[in-house]
Amino acid sequence: MIGKRLAQWVLVASLLGFGAASPAQAAWKEVSSQHFVIISENRPEELVELSRRLENYHAAMAKMFNLAVSDPGAANRVTIYDTGAAQFKKLVGKDGKSIAGYYVPRAGRSVAFMPRIGLGTAGKLESDEVVMLHEYAHHFMASHFTAAYPWWMTEGFAEFAAATTFERDGSMYVGRPNDLRAYDIATTSPISVETLLATQSTAGMTTGVGSAFYGRAWMLFHYLTFAPEVRGQLANYQRAMAAGESPLVAGRTSFGDLAAMTKALDAYSKRRRLTALNFKRDQFPVQSATVRVMTAGESAMMPVHIQSISGVDDATAATLVVQARALAAPYPNDAGAQAALAEAEYDGGNDDAAIAAADRAISAQPNHVNALMQKGYALMRKREKADKTDIASWRIAIAPFQQANRADPDNPLPMVELFEAQVKQNGRPSANTIAALEYAYGLARFDTGIQWSLAQAYRSTGKRAEAIALFRRLAVHPHDRRLASMAKNELQEMNAAEPNAAPSAPAMNPTPSPVPKS
Repeated sequence: MIGKRLAQWVLVASLLGFGAASPAQAAWKEVSSQHFVIISENRPEELVELSRRLENYHAAMAKMFNLAVSDPGAANRVTIYDTGAAQFKKLVGKDGKSIAGYYVPRAGRSVAFMPRIGLGTAGKLESDEVVMLHEYAHHFMASHFTAAYPWWMTEGFAEFAAATTFERDGSMYVGRPNDLRAYDIATTSPISVETLLATQSTAGMTTGVGSAFYGRAWMLFHYLTFAPEVRGQLANYQRAMAAGESPLVAGRTSFGDLAAMTKALDAYSKRRRLTALNFKRDQFPVQSATVRVMTAGESAMMPVHIQSISGVDDATAATLVVQARALAAPYPNDAGAQAALAEAEYDGGNDDAAIAAADRAISAQPNHVNALMQKGYALMRKREKADKTDIASWRIAIAPFQQANRADPDNPLPMVELFEAQVKQNGRPSANTIAALEYAYGLARFDTGIQWSLAQAYRSTGKRAEAIALFRRLAVHPHDRRLASMAKNELQEMNAAEPNAAPSAPAMNPTPSPVPKS
């Protein structure tokens, strides 16, 4: 569910024209690889091939930025749900007709939802595949880099990476033009570089103008990456941003005359041939994937689980829990089914029922992390109504989080909940829980709730430079303007409190520019 912790945000990619859902199969499958989990009713061999493509896509981006391909840990993979068209329409509602997929970045539960998962045609961009690649590019960037990057750059990079084609011989081309944006780019007045840099969100733009913005952001990123006459300027821009300059000032410092840059970009857009990165199949390690046919109970509860993990409001939760009880009833000893029921009961405000369902799941599978987390959530909510001086009840409440942490030490979610539980109990975090939250942040840099909590912890313990680094990143967050405004206020307060303090220049590991390769 969304809302168990502080700020979360949802990235929505609006692309038209996704295809019809493929025919349902007998049971749900879970295909797991190093960085992805795919949950679908499709044929296993098709899902394994999609898993291979996604892993190679991750490896290609790592090569672009000279990063080692590391194992993020099971809890820190992105889970992609192939919901089918009918359930996807329920998830996005009546206002989501143009949404072809969306991504929710959360510590321990990063998920993407697609109405259809398919391989598409070799060498051809399909809209549903582009959405997956676009959203994972955001996840990759947020996971590996701590610098604060503006809206045009995060979207420009995502468009650059998402325009990837998978060839029949197993090779890949990254950075090709995205034909899905071509119409809007061609029929919309060109956006100036100055406007591009200054734009903080596409909220309020018409569909065509918003799509043209994405295309123009891609074009600027592509130009700065490949054009020899501007080589080095993107790296200079990133360093200026890391030093705290605004996107517009950093652009003027790094690119020079922005009107001249706009003319050069217009000329670049008219070139008949553009460079793309080519990766041969033998440049990637052999990818492996594990296929698990989900239990009857898990399959039966999948509609409930998908809705819960996507997010519910009070009205949806009240309806969903009734459905969950009926679907879970035949499977009292199925850990997955009972854990999904526990989450639905918690979302519906039924703490005792949530604890009972979680206990059934834990009895069947003692280290079932989601069941332990749901039990902890319910116990903590019950305790909020009890005597705060009762330390024994507090220890009982945090015990499921501690067990979940022992069961999966690289899952950031139990660490976050233990941090927040201690703050609620004592009013401040200990050095150990701050260290645990730092570790959780290293595992889930994309989670804005962790960033906010850690920034506040740094500020309260006098770590000014570290707090400023995180608040700066949040202040340019394009998808949560309220959170960005709050972060800007924090920065202003810190500056007012210490107006003579030396400018902070924390280590931000600014992203190196991609190096063109053939």
